[in-house]
Amino acid sequence: MLKYVRWIAASIILAVLALSLPGAIKVVLLLSTPLACDEQIDKEVSNARGEVVAEHLRICFGLGAFVDYSITLQHKEASAHTTLAEFDPTSDTATAVSFRWIDDDKLIVDLGKVRSVWSQVDKVGSIRITYSYIKAGTN
Repeated sequence: MLKYVRWIAASIILAVLALSLPGAIKVVLLLSTPLACDEQIDKEVSNARGEVVAEHLRICFGLGAFVDYSITLQHKEASAHTTLAEFDPTSDTATAVSFRWIDDDKLIVDLGKVRSVWSQVDKVGSIRITYSYIKAGTN
């Protein structure tokens, strides 16, 4: 008899989960979808050919708020921006991002003090990019 009660209880639980799953999925999607996003260009520096490197901030608000930091390059031969690097800076405002063109084909990007850096692009067309940064938590 106890065996049947367990099967009946398990069946009831599965039925309740199956009925509530579509609603739960909708709630998760609703809560994870940003309500509004804003993009901002903080700093731009161009070389003699007119290629522009810029720091982009993408700020989104939804259930919470998040900020995406990236460095982009508008190459003279491309219609769209190329993302050079994405990073997570520390809250220390004294370490601002800086760019320096050595010549038209060499760019140095200083990200300052960061928690992490990912998806670094080292070359776009003839332009070679060098990065420098200080990893947070290291001396």
